[in-house]
Amino acid sequence: MSPSVLRQRFRPSPRAEAPADTPPGVGVVDGTRYGMTVALDGRRGVVLLEADAASAQVSVDVSVSLLPALMPLLARLRHLLDLDAEPALIDSQLAEGGLAAQVARHPGLRMPGAFDGFEVAARELLGSDLLRCATRELGEPFGTDVPGLDRLAVTAGRVAAAGPNFLSSLGEPPRSLARLRRRPPLRRLTETIPPHPRRELNPSRSHPMHRSVLAALPIAATLTAAPLRGQTVAATLQQQVFAAESSFAASFARRDTAAFLALLAPDAVFFGQSSVMRGKAAVMDGWRQLFREPAPPFSWKPEVIEVAESGTLAFSSGPVYGADGRQFGNFNSIWRREADGSWRVVFDKGCPVCNCAPKS
Repeated sequence: MSPSVLRQRFRPSPRAEAPADTPPGVGVVDGTRYGMTVALDGRRGVVLLEADAASAQVSVDVSVSLLPALMPLLARLRHLLDLDAEPALIDSQLAEGGLAAQVARHPGLRMPGAFDGFEVAARELLGSDLLRCATRELGEPFGTDVPGLDRLAVTAGRVAAAGPNFLSSLGEPPRSLARLRRRPPLRRLTETIPPHPRRELNPSRSHPMHRSVLAALPIAATLTAAPLRGQTVAATLQQQVFAAESSFAASFARRDTAAFLALLAPDAVFFGQSSVMRGKAAVMDGWRQLFREPAPPFSWKPEVIEVAESGTLAFSSGPVYGADGRQFGNFNSIWRREADGSWRVVFDKGCPVCNCAPKS
């Protein structure tokens, strides 16, 4: 393992869940620590995660062998642990939607994700028990110095290479799965995914190949058809941008310069009152004075989100409020989806509230 420990910040939450149903040998929970084997971009190693609720941080201990793939690795870990969620915002929206009683029983509950897309598909198609069997038989042995971690997660390529007879030999799936005849679709899924890193089933991507592969499965109407429709994909991207803009505003509100800086694109352009700030460093220098006081001088929230058809650019706009709570302006931002699937702001310009008299 690496002697250094990275730290990933997250919005404080009274409750969080460890990733569930991880096959033995691939993941292990030891008290407050979660360990997992990882294969990413041709690199293999071990990741150890441990949350510190008091500091709202997750310590990430990474094998030296994984450092060349560090940035995509961190993006996947944040998705795995749902670290970009805004628990307070989610709770308030759920409560307004009539789920106040449920929110009160489970405040701040995060939803664990997955490390990659095939993991989600295999779990849905096989079920947890059969996935454990498949991992035990097909997961590549991998020696580590962490007790309980001794193999890599099963991959689409290894399932496809094992052939149809292997899936049939696993035994009977749960009744609900047997009724949907899901093992043949899993085989078809593994056989139709090209072995190319840019065509993997990654939650942060929406590649046309993914849609064509998954839409052809017999269970698409049951599991995957709705999320793959264009409108739903667009809605998902809008939610991502909304969450990113909300996180950006929250970082300013809690005076967290590191989190604020992390959401700026390297080539960001921000319009100030008398000058234009070009580049991440210039933007941070221009905004640094706004972080000096314990209380933020203003706040903002997104109200309008529109995503380009390409899925890589988005517009965000909404009101800006003074310290007294009164609106004095609006912000307009352009966000860009990066290669790792994260969104970063590239343009920002505010404008005063229009008090123009309506036309007669």
